Amino acid sequence: ANGAVSDGFALELINSTPEEDIKRRDLYDGHPLVRDVRNWMNPWAKGAVALCGDAAHPMMPNLGQGGCQSTEDGYRLIEELGT
Repeated sequence: ANGAVSDGFALELINSTPEEDIKRRDLYDGHPLVRDVRNWMNPWAKGAVALCGDAAHPMMPNLGQGGCQSTEDGYRLIEELGT
């Protein structure tokens, strides 16, 4: 697909949706957690407090990565708690 061809069904859905039903959703990236290079290897924990999940790596909702990332986070958390 070169981007010039639209899916007919998708275009039909867009054209049949009343404009007042279309919601605007602004998307913003967060700042990187690593602001101090001294914490480069461990920016997610300080003392007994640690960030995990979306707090550590927020995903833009259009990426479709939430479920995958939460599975990876859970696996890694189990590994860490098991040591």
